[in-house]
Amino acid sequence: MRMTERVGLWGALAAFVLMSSTATGANAQQISEKSVRTLMNYALAYTPDRFTGTDGTTVHINRKDPEAIKKLMVPLKKAEEAVLAGRLAAHARVCGLFDEEKNTFISFVMREEQSKKWTPQQIIYLRSLFYTTEMLMVGKVQVIQRDDGGKKVVIKEGKPAIKSCTDQQRTKVKDLVTNYIKAGPDLKQAEAAGSVPATGSVEKN
Repeated sequence: MRMTERVGLWGALAAFVLMSSTATGANAQQISEKSVRTLMNYALAYTPDRFTGTDGTTVHINRKDPEAIKKLMVPLKKAEEAVLAGRLAAHARVCGLFDEEKNTFISFVMREEQSKKWTPQQIIYLRSLFYTTEMLMVGKVQVIQRDDGGKKVVIKEGKPAIKSCTDQQRTKVKDLVTNYIKAGPDLKQAEAAGSVPATGSVEKN
């Protein structure tokens, strides 16, 4: 029988992240190694078996092969960067700054693609880690216990559980996003060149 879990650590993580809205920079409030590793594991559960971008390129991930999973993982420091970026996007979403939310994601993915350090599979995993973190912070993550003992991460439909932020918080988040984007690739130039990271469809077994 399947069962929806409310994992205590997830609630604690969400509370921690949301309380850090007044941080002076995207990386001003660090996250514990244990929290990052927990997020990495749940992001792995959410990572698709197949991702097809709007450009028609398909990336396959063999999640049943332990060696393939080992190669999929990224260093803890890089995972922390993905978590912090996802957290920033969550703040933007909560504050109704939807363009800033989208551009935080685009900036993050472009940085990683342009670094040429990661395989296509690792890029998909980093995207999943960013998105899983963001959806956790806005109260839209559920963890499903599967019949085989594994776990499945599900993004709930509907509005986020957290619905508002103050004008002061909104201004602060907007400034944080602006600084984050300025530190990365030129998004306008990328858009003009048609090199903005592709969205796409995912498939999971």
